[in-house]
Amino acid sequence: MRNLYWFLFLFLGAVVGLTFTELFEPSSSVMNYLILFLCLLLVVRYFLRNFSGQKKYPNQKNYPNPVSYSKDKKRHVPIYRRAIEAFEEKAYERAVKELTPLAKDGDVSAQYLLGGFFSQRKDMFKNDTTAVKWFKQAARQGMPQAQYAVGECYYRGEGIVQSYQKAREAFECAADQNYPEAHFSLGMVYAKGQGVSVDYQKAFDYLLISAKAGVEEAQRNLAEMYYHGLGVKADKKKAMKWTKRAARQGDHAAEHNLAVAYQSGEAVWKNTLLSKLWFRRSRQSFPLKVKDIWFKAYGITPERMSFNEENQASIVSNTKKLAEQGKAEAQFELGQLYFQGHGIQANETMAHRWWYVAAQQGHPEAQKQLAKLNRAYPA
Repeated sequence: MRNLYWFLFLFLGAVVGLTFTELFEPSSSVMNYLILFLCLLLVVRYFLRNFSGQKKYPNQKNYPNPVSYSKDKKRHVPIYRRAIEAFEEKAYERAVKELTPLAKDGDVSAQYLLGGFFSQRKDMFKNDTTAVKWFKQAARQGMPQAQYAVGECYYRGEGIVQSYQKAREAFECAADQNYPEAHFSLGMVYAKGQGVSVDYQKAFDYLLISAKAGVEEAQRNLAEMYYHGLGVKADKKKAMKWTKRAARQGDHAAEHNLAVAYQSGEAVWKNTLLSKLWFRRSRQSFPLKVKDIWFKAYGITPERMSFNEENQASIVSNTKKLAEQGKAEAQFELGQLYFQGHGIQANETMAHRWWYVAAQQGHPEAQKQLAKLNRAYPA
């Protein structure tokens, strides 16, 4: 309905412009240009509202940076900075050496950063057990980020015995301090019934809090609950509202869902142009290396790199061939195709399978997507 109002404004603007042209002949040219300019602004505003970049919302909370918990910022922040720079340069031993004395002295920010360093290292010295130790020490001092990290470790069984119950308890500690990601994780725990009975009402309540705080995964899953009527009365318009918010913040699954909605005209005005734009944007998440494989091995040029009826079957078929040959990049990409339903029927089980195979070969994006899929969607 809102889009209809904008089109009516455009029509009325054109009528007013023509009217002024007839009534005020001497100044008709200037007035006409002015009205046309205003109409153009309305058109631009319409497209910006429907296809914009990341958007901040009034109630979105910018949670404090972990280093802000330091009791002696003037002396400690430069040490944090040197450690982070060393970690980014893959000088892991130097990064750990910088922070360990502070962490042993009880500095909560150093403890949290050390936990992150040990959990994210890419070399043979990656140590999830040590990461959990430092996360727990920071969590005991009340840092919500660390409490959430402990919950994630329990949830996935990384460096500690897997326990949904302890994960939920850790998430609740962080949620009590209004940490938005913790509300999202609690929502998914109740939606999936992991360690608790399935409770869509609680899941909806937690997801709503997180979505309002700007967590795009929560916004997308909240949209799914509105769409299917889980824990709330089904409302496709509200589902589209939250899908748009998640898409504008860069959630690729939401971008794809929004493209499909504009294509079919379900709960939104059918708009082929916006559908194509969102489809194109959702495909930007595909790894460049896989695109290169397609270009070189199968002669698919960038101009043809689109999932239309002419080439989508070929792209899926060729990706399957490469995946079955053991190419980790292709295995990850095949998981993407199954997950987003590009050129093939969407199947999260198959997406999970191929991401798992790629993750076993050490593909970092597959490992990340696998973890996200495991906790982001109801079973």
